[in-house]
Amino acid sequence: MTGAFLERVQTTINRHGMLRCGDVVVVAVSGGRDSCALLAALHALKAETGLRQIVVAHLNHGLREPDSTADAEFVQGLAASLGLPACVEQEDVGRLAEENRLSVESAAHEARYGFLARVSARHGAQAVALGHTLEDRTETFFMHLFRGAGMSGLSSMRPILFTEYPDGGVAPRLIRPLIDCTHEEVDRYLASLGIQPKVDATNADTRHLRNRIRHQVLAEIREKICPDIDRRVGQLMSLCEDEDAFLREQSFVVLAELRKGMGGDGSSEEMLDRSRFSQLDRALQRRIVRHVFQSLCCPRAELNFQHVENLLHWLNGGVARGRFTLPGGVEVETTPNELVFYSVHGSPGDADAVRETPVPLQGTTWLAQFAARVETRVFDRPHGCAIPRNPETAWIDADLVGQLTVRCPRPGDRFRPLGAKGTQKLQDFFVNSKIPRRQRCRTPLLVSATDIAWVMGCRLDDRYKITNGTRRILEVYLRPESPSAGGDCREWENS
Repeated sequence: MTGAFLERVQTTINRHGMLRCGDVVVVAVSGGRDSCALLAALHALKAETGLRQIVVAHLNHGLREPDSTADAEFVQGLAASLGLPACVEQEDVGRLAEENRLSVESAAHEARYGFLARVSARHGAQAVALGHTLEDRTETFFMHLFRGAGMSGLSSMRPILFTEYPDGGVAPRLIRPLIDCTHEEVDRYLASLGIQPKVDATNADTRHLRNRIRHQVLAEIREKICPDIDRRVGQLMSLCEDEDAFLREQSFVVLAELRKGMGGDGSSEEMLDRSRFSQLDRALQRRIVRHVFQSLCCPRAELNFQHVENLLHWLNGGVARGRFTLPGGVEVETTPNELVFYSVHGSPGDADAVRETPVPLQGTTWLAQFAARVETRVFDRPHGCAIPRNPETAWIDADLVGQLTVRCPRPGDRFRPLGAKGTQKLQDFFVNSKIPRRQRCRTPLLVSATDIAWVMGCRLDDRYKITNGTRRILEVYLRPESPSAGGDCREWENS
């Protein structure tokens, strides 16, 4: 059984490109069967996957004492038996829920999310591994189905994805190596190793929706309707994932065409061409509203189906001028020619103005203040390969760059536009290039040490261009998107 289980896990890792040679992976271990099996499997496959380090992470929520403390001690002992470092912390989730007016479940999620982010940053991890299985994926599908989710929700709990970090730092890959394994296979694997995981008694409490789905709904379906429900749901989720990705990319393209400006004095805003927006298919209208909303509001604000439908009904009702209020402090104003979304919380204020987000030479970084991701990689210069001309991609001489960061423009910024003989004020460049005033304060700058290497989406600095002497290329790709484009913070459930 051990060999078959590890072979399945290895196949899943390889098929989705979850791990790369030299990676540091943080494994979220609760002490339950799935996370224990995940840790044991990754430890057994460390040589085959080329992992540099495995770090065990466990957060004690303090909600089930004395069981919570016993779970933490068990995880520390398991890590020690495998010779692995363990990061164990405790959080008063009850107090966190009360102070932030959250449900205990939401507070536990946020505590877990922040904890894994800290551990990953501390150890420079490229991946965070979660122990979700095939049945977990099916349960999540039905949870989202009953909540009326769209394709993004129905395709959640994906095998691999990226998610944002609150501090805007490097976002490691979120991976689920056990996503093709069943609970029965997990149990047999642990039994073969002599590992006895901890049992959380609350998993049998059917007052919780997931437990009702697991013990009542799915048990009935498997017994009387469709024994193969997990595989069937998996197929549907894969279809939803592919179509959701396609529509998401299409909506970004259309949004770029609709956009007339962004940013403003004292607020953050998106200005769209109303006439062109009204001509779009309703499916694209919904997605564009969601993209704009998520780029303007705080992460906790939620926009549900009815909010979007009410807004579209209002817009399509022929109103010439007016204002519509959405959750999260987002307002929508309309004129005969323009559709303006704005938030009093969103302009680059003091925090965003001084924030500098570190960017590695290899990896993906979420830029919270720009609602975008930047992807970087270094490779040897190919022969006869044309330099990309799309504004979202820059090729830079990798041997010329220093410590890379991304930040907002600041007074007095200067750079040397590609082809220029000397430097000029960034403000003058914006004016000469006819960059809308609203957009200037929201234009990200890629900075090498103290130099602006790329006014992202606009112009490369001439000093960092590719020349005949360039040996290695740093490719930087800027992708505007909502922080939950590939999944959302609920993806960390049951970690």
